[in-house]
Amino acid sequence: MSDWRTRWNGLARRERLFLAVGGGFVIAVLVFVVAIEPAWRDRARWSAELPALRDAAAKVEGLRDAATALRNRGQGVESGAAMREAARAALARAAITAEADLTPEGALVVTARAVPAAAWLPWLEAFARDARLRIASARIASASAPGLVDADVRFAAPAR
Repeated sequence: MSDWRTRWNGLARRERLFLAVGGGFVIAVLVFVVAIEPAWRDRARWSAELPALRDAAAKVEGLRDAATALRNRGQGVESGAAMREAARAALARAAITAEADLTPEGALVVTARAVPAAAWLPWLEAFARDARLRIASARIASASAPGLVDADVRFAAPAR
């Protein structure tokens, strides 16, 4: 260390000034190259990517909201008695005269005689979707009058 000090003291004032300015310049360049320039480059890249990322985030939020709406849609029934009551309530709301009963296996059977096909088919689709039930079997036949059908539909809880 004393060797460096004696060398420094041996330099002329002008040489010391040049070395100090040169050293300061080298330190400033190193700070710029190591700390400032990479951050500056990343900031420019991020500002270019940010609008695309915001659009993607908005799409994800829209998909999340749609999934939440679909999950909350319909009541989903678990027990046989709940299936039967949900079917009876849905039939009453749609003003369809039909019987809803449970089989010994726990399946729901809805039997309708001489109901309008234009009312029955939309009810069948909406009830299966809203109650989250699977149509295990269906028999729909033309009734005696035009536009009327006789139907027997067996619902089962979806496999989990």
